[in-house]
Amino acid sequence: MLPLILFFVILLAYWWWKQYRLNLTEPPSFPGAWPIIGHIHLILGDDLYLWRTVNEMVDTSFMMGGVGSAFIGPRTVYGVLDVIGDSDRDIEKQDLSQLVYLEAVLKESMRVYTIVPIIARKLDKNVKLKRCTLKAGRTCFMFLFGIHRHPVWGPDADQFKPERWLDPSTLPDTPNAFTGFGVGRRMCIGKRNSY
Repeated sequence: MLPLILFFVILLAYWWWKQYRLNLTEPPSFPGAWPIIGHIHLILGDDLYLWRTVNEMVDTSFMMGGVGSAFIGPRTVYGVLDVIGDSDRDIEKQDLSQLVYLEAVLKESMRVYTIVPIIARKLDKNVKLKRCTLKAGRTCFMFLFGIHRHPVWGPDADQFKPERWLDPSTLPDTPNAFTGFGVGRRMCIGKRNSY
């Protein structure tokens, strides 16, 4: 059975390649290989102005993407330079405990820009909440994006503010309020090696 499936996968891949192959050494012929972009190009006209505009928009997006973090960067860099000094060495494991602000920036990045916004867990026992009971065997979804913006983080929960990690009084009382690596037995195994 496996050889037959493998044959069909290879056949499908070959057919797909013949149908949609792109010659990346030449400019695309429109609408041909790129149907959506090609049709938009035909509507707007066949000139280089469109490509110039697209390139400018992409360049601007990349440049503007760093505008908000421009104020955070210098403090983080100076914190690293304080630890390693003038030497040209790499940061080592024993240096990490001194990079407090860098750790705060990493944690705040994971809080505000949650990598996995929703996780699901199958309940192994009944869970009693204030107004309802979640039955064992059901799947429970946790909205991590919402947890990280809950009012327990303060009135500025929607803002990127690494300083909140430097003062324990500004952090929530519960350790489960920060779920950047997930929660429970199936949390991310990379947490131990991350910072």
